[in-house]
Amino acid sequence: MPISLPSLEQLTAWLWPLAFVLAGLFVGLLFERYVLDRLKTYVDGGKWKWDEVVVNALGRGPLLWFVALGMWAAVEGLDLSAQIAGTLQTGIAVLVIFSLTLVAARVGSNAVHMYARRSEKGLPASSLITNITKALIYVLGLMMILPQLGIEITPLITGLGIGGLAVALALQDTLSNLFSGFQIILTRQVVTGDYIQLETGQEGYVQDVQWRNTTIKSRLDDAETVIPNRKLADNVVTNYSMPRNPMWVKLEVGVHYESDLERVEEITLDVARQVADEVEGAAGDTEPVIRYRSFGDSAVTFVTRVKVEEFDRQFLVKHEFIKRLHRRFEEEGITIPFPIRTLDVPDAFRVRQEEVTEGA
Repeated sequence: MPISLPSLEQLTAWLWPLAFVLAGLFVGLLFERYVLDRLKTYVDGGKWKWDEVVVNALGRGPLLWFVALGMWAAVEGLDLSAQIAGTLQTGIAVLVIFSLTLVAARVGSNAVHMYARRSEKGLPASSLITNITKALIYVLGLMMILPQLGIEITPLITGLGIGGLAVALALQDTLSNLFSGFQIILTRQVVTGDYIQLETGQEGYVQDVQWRNTTIKSRLDDAETVIPNRKLADNVVTNYSMPRNPMWVKLEVGVHYESDLERVEEITLDVARQVADEVEGAAGDTEPVIRYRSFGDSAVTFVTRVKVEEFDRQFLVKHEFIKRLHRRFEEEGITIPFPIRTLDVPDAFRVRQEEVTEGA
């Protein structure tokens, strides 16, 4: 059976639509190469960060949009039935809306994250907020796509409302953690980067507040502890980073009762000032404080307070203060006594002990 070759008119009818698609691809590549790359170079490192958020979120979106434009022109140029042309154009529209939704989701999540990091009183930067932002944008994009596919969204929304009660009952624990996460974020109970300690003993830096749990990282071994948001919201939490990062470090010392307390105070403050000025992490602009506390069992006790820049800096400050104060006390002849207790033994007990000893 002889093979019939397409006529010149048929080739021309398909050549122009193909040219439209290739033209869209070519223009898209040129846009990426000469426009988008220059925009990224221009906005990187600028003072106004919002343009950087938008440009970096575009990705390969412009290339897809130019190709889609070429495909739309190609469908218009082809001699197709109304049904086939409508189906192809619907597919192109869905593809464009989907890509726009992805770009918008990236822009929204990055904008929220940047705003949270730059604003001291804004929302804390956590994956829960960025993920919720993405989810809302995805839902809006889906609501735009469904009508393109001929699906009515009103009955769908009604059905979701009816089934929402059953879903809520089935996911009580999950929803409890979700709303507890919102409570933690909105009330700023803890913020990413804070150092916290729970009444159960766990402590560390807050890494992230997610939709179900909060992760904290231990300072000593870098181990991560995962805490359900509901338990964190119900727990007694000590936040060492609130209301501000600089904090006072308390160091308790005791000296012999025969010590000159005025001289002890003078020496201790001198050592504390040296530590505050020389040790990394100490707040040298704040004057240390010493206060005598009590008459202990074997010593007069006092407390010295030195300010540090943040919680993690206190350990080196304590380390240096103890070494320097101990050496200085030795040089000055000031004694830090061992614990001593005086026992008052009744006379009757002593007589009984002597009788037992003589009888032996």
